[in-house]
Amino acid sequence: MSTNIYFQLGEILKAYGHFQEAALHLRHVLELRPNHEPALEILREMEATPDSTVHVYTLLIIGEIQILKNL
Repeated sequence: MSTNIYFQLGEILKAYGHFQEAALHLRHVLELRPNHEPALEILREMEATPDSTVHVYTLLIIGEIQILKNL
């Protein structure tokens, strides 16, 4: 596959919120073309953005544990 296909997959996965999979494809682009600026830019952007979904799931788990303790 060409770097364009890996890059497009990375963009699509990022748009759907699949950041780990997106990063995998974008890093593959960089393996093939280390100076691919668009892939570098997206990876930098994703690394700078905190992953709020982890916090939401953590809060849900903590809430469920509290409910179970009160039973």
